[in-house]
Amino acid sequence: MADHVLVDHERQLAPLAGLDPIQAAPLTDAGLTSLHAITLITPRLPRRSRVAVVGVGGLGHLAVQLLRAMTDAAVVAFDTRPQALDLAQECGADDVVRLDPSGPHVPDPNGPDTGDVHGIDVRGGDVEGVDAVLDFVGAQATLRLAATLLRPGGDLVVVGSGGGSLVLDKARATLPPGARVSLPFWGSRPELDTVLDLARTGALKVAVETFPLADAAQAVHRLRSGTLRGRAVLVP
Repeated sequence: MADHVLVDHERQLAPLAGLDPIQAAPLTDAGLTSLHAITLITPRLPRRSRVAVVGVGGLGHLAVQLLRAMTDAAVVAFDTRPQALDLAQECGADDVVRLDPSGPHVPDPNGPDTGDVHGIDVRGGDVEGVDAVLDFVGAQATLRLAATLLRPGGDLVVVGSGGGSLVLDKARATLPPGARVSLPFWGSRPELDTVLDLARTGALKVAVETFPLADAAQAVHRLRSGTLRGRAVLVP
């Protein structure tokens, strides 16, 4: 968070080539991480597949757009916030499901329900049996949800670091038979080039709220309070 950054070599830079810097700034993190997560599942998605995106924040709203641009999958977006679901629909989600964190418990696949974490009440119809779940939250409740949504042989991609955990136990069937779990982190330079190319074509547009550099603390507060729409960008 500075007016200037010293870079030791031009190979560390990616040319904007006409991209708005405010749009480009989040792509090196939110865009690249989302694309890398999606590339892990695209080779295994069947035709007319269904993919669940859990958490439509700074990364999740870009994942919805990337799935639309890179696959023929029907995208179902999940979030607790109505404004996030509105954003998901703007980004091309085929369906949205509001999650109610104060509702009935989703059974914990790790074992007996201790009652210390509120479950999630899924409202919005039959959404089980998806081919892949991209969890951009990674909390205990969202991992529980993912385990109930996934079809046998499907992919669970845990992108968020919300402190949740799943015990992988075949005997207790914590996940559907044949399920695969991946824990992606960031991405490669060629993948960043792909993200930038998609943004230049208009297939990828970041929802941003801008803040002066002096208001960085306010931006962080908005992020922590869950009232930020999309991604915060500090403008020196």
